[in-house]
Amino acid sequence: ETSRRHRHLTGNTHHIGDFVPLSCNPVEFDCTGAAGLSSVITGAGGMVIVPCGTCLVYDLGAEANIPGLNIIGKLQVPTNYKSTLYTPFVFVQGELEMSDDQPISEDNTSMKIVL
Repeated sequence: ETSRRHRHLTGNTHHIGDFVPLSCNPVEFDCTGAAGLSSVITGAGGMVIVPCGTCLVYDLGAEANIPGLNIIGKLQVPTNYKSTLYTPFVFVQGELEMSDDQPISEDNTSMKIVL
């Protein structure tokens, strides 16, 4: 579809093609009032999945450990959110949005994902 955004890898990455949003996701997500990522974490200890067509907001504590993260919909990390996420893998098939409006330094590590 011409109305869908195309994404490209950045930097000196070898060109492997264009990335097109999944058809089950909207062109633009509205994350207003979205549930937290914690709402899809089960006691069973399996991989955490952000479902297609769904926006979830990262709401885990200062440190979190999960057995894997598969983002099919959208995961939005609030601006300047401070957390360290330990996980063996992160698959981003949908969208991952995270930013910080302060310079990253030893005093401001912001969001950190440790694989």
